[in-house]
Amino acid sequence: MKNQFLLTIILTILTLITACGGSASIVTKPGDGSLSDPKGSIAYQLELLKAGDADKLRACFTDRVKDKVTPNAVEKAATPYPPGERVEATARGAAPTGS
Repeated sequence: MKNQFLLTIILTILTLITACGGSASIVTKPGDGSLSDPKGSIAYQLELLKAGDADKLRACFTDRVKDKVTPNAVEKAATPYPPGERVEATARGAAPTGS
């Protein structure tokens, strides 16, 4: 659960910082195919997360984090939570249970 929370935080931070680094030229997002703007990059990464595509999502992260983007971690991060559970868990410093 701690890994899931950590992955969620990492995904949030890195989607705001990176637009898939050097892989942007070979990766396209639905729509106009441009990852040059942050909104396009975030939308693309969220679609990969929803689709459970860990391999393509891994390409969007730095080498330091890539090995933490596993199919299991992506599946857990994409799991919907009951309303308010994520907020409550974050407020108390714990990872949501995802029950």
